[in-house]
Amino acid sequence: MKLFKYFLSHSLFVAICAASLTYQTFIFTNSIVDNSICFLVFFSTLAAYNFYWILTQGIFNFNNKLPNKFKNYWLHLFLLIISIIYIFDFVLKHSSLLLYISISFLLTFFYCIPFFTKDTKRFKNVGFIKTILLAFTWSFVTTFFAISRDADNNYLFIYCLFFIRFLFIFMLSITFDSRDAEIDTMKGIHSIATVFKDKIINKIFFIIFIIYLLFSILISIHFSIHLIHLITFIATGILSLLLFLLSKKNKGYVYYYFVVDGLMLFSSFITYLSTIH
Repeated sequence: MKLFKYFLSHSLFVAICAASLTYQTFIFTNSIVDNSICFLVFFSTLAAYNFYWILTQGIFNFNNKLPNKFKNYWLHLFLLIISIIYIFDFVLKHSSLLLYISISFLLTFFYCIPFFTKDTKRFKNVGFIKTILLAFTWSFVTTFFAISRDADNNYLFIYCLFFIRFLFIFMLSITFDSRDAEIDTMKGIHSIATVFKDKIINKIFFIIFIIYLLFSILISIHFSIHLIHLITFIATGILSLLLFLLSKKNKGYVYYYFVVDGLMLFSSFITYLSTIH
């Protein structure tokens, strides 16, 4: 169990989930799966999450002894460096993706701004913008990276897929925000869970859930997508709602970082099964 939690805490599992959503995008768009892009998303997620984790631990607070910091966070730093090397090498070989990578870098940077400035109050009082930004970044990377090399895409469908994925990730993000409400309040960080009361949060979640279901049905009809894909959309939405409701009770580390995050992998796996004849 200790090794399993180590696997989760260093963002290896969530990086796999992000790569799986990218793989799912290839299937949804009837494109040839490019494993190098899936690996790019994997290492980009690994870099972003480990960098963010290092920032939140105050490694750049030089009041503490530097050797102690590296002793405690060496694996996070190692994964970050390895990921940056892979991304840099990928850009050198595939410069056509530089624009998409640059946009994802800027989105990640904006999310981390509160940890780069001493004037944190201004950035902490942004309410649920950070939640929206997180969901937007995930959706952008796992959708547009996959179609970046294909000039024959139906971009109306791509934008619709991006919107559905945004709603899906947004629901998961609200679940995590609810878990972090107490800690965010102590740190003075505003999020959906700290700005609104539980009843309002529930209403926001249910509204997003309804929009997600309706939009899934509408694009399924409009674009005549495979029935199994519609079932995947609906099942994923229902499970997101179920996990949100279950999170109202105190759940442990594994529940959030394996079960909730794992819903992304589950969704992709169901989509993959649909391709097996």
